[in-house]
Amino acid sequence: MHTHKKKKCDSFISDFEWFTARPDYSLPPAGSPNYTDFGYNSITFPAPQGPLIERYRSQYNFRFGGIRKPRLGNSAALVMAQSKGWLMGQGGDPAGRPDGTRNINYTIAALSAWYSQQNSAVYLPDGVSYFWNDEGEDDYFTFSLWSAAQRAGLAAFDASRRYYSINRAFAPGAARLGAIAWTGDIHPKWEDLVNTPGYVLNWGLAGQPWVTCDIGGFKGQSNALLLTRWYAMGVFIPIMRVHSTATATPHFPFPELWGAEASAAMQALLQLRYTLLPYLYSLAHQTYSEGTPLAR
Repeated sequence: MHTHKKKKCDSFISDFEWFTARPDYSLPPAGSPNYTDFGYNSITFPAPQGPLIERYRSQYNFRFGGIRKPRLGNSAALVMAQSKGWLMGQGGDPAGRPDGTRNINYTIAALSAWYSQQNSAVYLPDGVSYFWNDEGEDDYFTFSLWSAAQRAGLAAFDASRRYYSINRAFAPGAARLGAIAWTGDIHPKWEDLVNTPGYVLNWGLAGQPWVTCDIGGFKGQSNALLLTRWYAMGVFIPIMRVHSTATATPHFPFPELWGAEASAAMQALLQLRYTLLPYLYSLAHQTYSEGTPLAR
């Protein structure tokens, strides 16, 4: 039995500010010359970024995944994409949300190949382990084709590595790529916690067995009891992932944040999750071989 007594976390994920200095929601349709689509925010990851990210993985087995958006924000990149007919929308939300003018069209093979190369050339050599794909509901197949482009880049970089991404939606068949899904933006409320197991079951029945949620809620202030109960639920869903935001108390299981009793309970629940790993791997193999949803 693997107890993993010293291990309480495998990975960390960052929102926008890991690859650019600010979110792009306020950008005009033409973008900005200072926006970086395939780069780093030097505050979050000071240069050189590669040795820093690799050190997290090699010394601590602590892997990094970063959020990606299905659009461009750099003005020169947008001019190029527009000239090639690679942009999805000709109207709608200028921020690039569904039907926005800066969204890129992953159904175009040349665009997918370009995106795959750009994304992989910058991040994979530096040790970025996976991507968190968000806001791609502009087309039914966006998340699947987006993951396929990233997967192709990984295969070209290192064919021995398995692809993994977290996505806000899916189309049937996406799971075979290694693309999991999460249940969207939920709030730190008991109602949202109570509803989550049903969401996980329904996603499995719909053809996506690999499901996670924002443990603790997407944004807003939680409390010690609610967060502890959310950890307890998270132990028994396919992917356990704790979510935090800069505008509320972090959802880390530290006594300085939530008190000694809640912290001890949350850490014990994390330990239970690690203890269950052989069982979870067995269920995962059954899902692969028989098609049975992992959560049932």
